[in-house]
Amino acid sequence: MTVARHLNLVELGSVPGFVDPTPEEEAFDQFLDDQSSLINGVLDVAGMSFRASYILRSLDPEAYKEALLLYQNDQSERILQNAIDSFVSPIAYYLYMFEHGWDNAHQRLLFLRDAWEATIRIIHALVISEARLCRLDLSQAGFKFSDLLSDKINTLIYNIEKILLSAEAQGHELAVAKLLGVGFSEQLRNLNRLRNDFSHAQAKSELQIATTIDESLGEMVSMLACIDAMRDVVLMRCRALEGAMLRREVFMGPGLTRRVNSVEISRDNIVRSYQSELPYFSPGHILAHMQDTFVCLAPFVHYWMSDNGHTTKIGLLKQSKSDGERLLVFELIGDGTGVNVPRAEFAIHLTEIRSLFGLGPDE
Repeated sequence: MTVARHLNLVELGSVPGFVDPTPEEEAFDQFLDDQSSLINGVLDVAGMSFRASYILRSLDPEAYKEALLLYQNDQSERILQNAIDSFVSPIAYYLYMFEHGWDNAHQRLLFLRDAWEATIRIIHALVISEARLCRLDLSQAGFKFSDLLSDKINTLIYNIEKILLSAEAQGHELAVAKLLGVGFSEQLRNLNRLRNDFSHAQAKSELQIATTIDESLGEMVSMLACIDAMRDVVLMRCRALEGAMLRREVFMGPGLTRRVNSVEISRDNIVRSYQSELPYFSPGHILAHMQDTFVCLAPFVHYWMSDNGHTTKIGLLKQSKSDGERLLVFELIGDGTGVNVPRAEFAIHLTEIRSLFGLGPDE
């Protein structure tokens, strides 16, 4: 028997408290086997084979638990740091501030909340924007057009799930769906259940807030692990398309300083962009690039130039409201400032999205 889980096959009852490992423990067991000095992590005795991880688990359960805890902490730190280094700026910035930029536990918890909400808003923007590109029929999707502009995170999660189901039913394999790992929807719901603690953090003690952070961070890291492939999503502002070369400003990682580079665009993507009344590669459009697919994120992600012109601030759509005129309300990444923009400025984009629901122009 080679690399066999022998302890499961003979006299398992002799191992006190032995239970089948969880998927995470299975990964840890493989890690232990790989790190052991045994050949292929296996001890061969009298024609039988024992994995190093199961030897440790059965002979010294406490040592196994301590090693597992260290492994879990290392994995969480790695997942979190990968997201900080490689995710789009609206997510990476708040994760960085959660890790390094806080002055007290309450502020740290709010940064975690902001990272969570930014993650949902970015995924929501990607999903509806690709639905727009593919011209999905959302008229029977189970939600209304107005739900796309909701300020309720739970509604956005519902929209995401319904759009992905509609795309699958209509035979469309969305690029964004490939970025969301198994169990993504469950992770969303689990983490969203903790958001009430965020809202009532002001009334909590420092110790209570620290406990809430520990509980919430575990759920957040689990979700980040599910969407690890989003490290390949590039958020950008189109500056100019010259032939096949797109000059762009990119918003990746935690930094908010300007970064400009160029990327070659395939002919198919250029042709596809002209399906819209306002071509995607028009100067000023906020785009996302994922798996050779470009989508326009308007009106869900917008930008503002700083007064000195040296930085570009990204804003995520928070809600739609009427205050004498119809407005879209954005929150700027980095300072939390709310900015009102006349809804009419996004009429072309909103009209195209409304058409997916069988609705007329946004007027």
